[in-house]
Amino acid sequence: MKATVRTFTTPSLIGAALALAASAAQAKDYLLIYGQTTDAGPALNFQQGGQSMPDLVENLIRGTDQFSNLQNRGFFARLDYGDVAQALRFDVQQEPAGWRALLSSPFQPGLIQRQFFAPTRDELEQQVEDYLQRDGSTDLGAFLKAVNGQSAFATMNGNPNSTTALTATYAFNEYGLPRTLTAEEKADPSDPSGAVGFALMGDAGFVRSRGFDVRTYSLTPFLPIRLCSRARLDLGLPLNYTDIEGSQTFRAGLQLGLPALLAKRRYEAGRPVQPWLWQLTPHGGTQVAGSVDLVAGGVVNSGGLTSLLAYDFGRLEVSWGSHFSFHESLEVTFGDYTFDAQVSSQIIKNGLKIGVPLGKRWYVEIYALDTELLGDHAFMSRYTTLGGGFGHRFLGKPDSPKKKKGYTMVGAYTNIGKAWTSASVQFGTGWKF
Repeated sequence: MKATVRTFTTPSLIGAALALAASAAQAKDYLLIYGQTTDAGPALNFQQGGQSMPDLVENLIRGTDQFSNLQNRGFFARLDYGDVAQALRFDVQQEPAGWRALLSSPFQPGLIQRQFFAPTRDELEQQVEDYLQRDGSTDLGAFLKAVNGQSAFATMNGNPNSTTALTATYAFNEYGLPRTLTAEEKADPSDPSGAVGFALMGDAGFVRSRGFDVRTYSLTPFLPIRLCSRARLDLGLPLNYTDIEGSQTFRAGLQLGLPALLAKRRYEAGRPVQPWLWQLTPHGGTQVAGSVDLVAGGVVNSGGLTSLLAYDFGRLEVSWGSHFSFHESLEVTFGDYTFDAQVSSQIIKNGLKIGVPLGKRWYVEIYALDTELLGDHAFMSRYTTLGGGFGHRFLGKPDSPKKKKGYTMVGAYTNIGKAWTSASVQFGTGWKF
């Protein structure tokens, strides 16, 4: 566990303190505990940071490790939960029969108000741990819901890298942002052989917000199964890993889609004779998110509908995607903790994409999207996505009676919203067998 220790020191150490401050600015702790002693002993101010909330709280209550100078001392301490200042407060005092602790939530008074008493500090910490693991599920769910509305990095909802937003983005990218057809596909639009395919999409991004750095990585294996010339069944397994200044979050899910072509394009000699395409896709699934470091996570069920309307002008394609989805959480046990993240939200996406074929088998495209996060407790109610990319189709020999179709693509995009700056790259490949 990484911890940054800051000491209140004498002027003779100012140079060293400045050097430490410069170093700390390069790697800021996402969780920070600070406070002072309140008993009759010598006054002591303290400040410690780290990446694991369970470890920090355990050591604080017990008076061990980086908080060993608080052993047998009464004190109050505040915890900054990332960009949510004074998210929790701990008041620990010694009484004739033992130790008493009060737990409260200054950032939203009255949200959490709990009291614990035990003969020793170790037993006191065990009571707090038992509360968080079992009896505190309701309080913890309410805490996470409140964080969704105040933090740019909330795990479950309210920002572009939250569980609900990632789920909606996956569905929209697949069903609202189709890859551009190449000139060779338009010249011979017959379906390639094979009813089953396989695709792999990846994403790596960096976010800077409110002084914190976030790195996020996604990988989605994807299995499309053709049902007929106008419909298919898609199975996706979206995976995500997010690191916020060393605090880790993991996500995994299962998503199903049933895209259906209501209007299908027709080509003759590479020119569109029926240039319109309309595809409607119902989709749904389940996403599991969990972070032991941040004591956050949950299971979110989702469902929605994405519409794609596209027109082929010949030298370029213009498409418009529209998306609506709802997201509802369930109670989940992750590690030793049980909680319901109390997520109930809806997401609307609309986007315009322009794609241009290059040569016979290449294409380039750009797009702009608008995302609206509906419901209560969303830190960011709306954000914009700007992106683009290029791709190459693998079609085998032009005279082959059975063509194997594959593609590869590379792209980049940015999300722009409230206190949010990000940059991401994408890659993907897919094949029909």
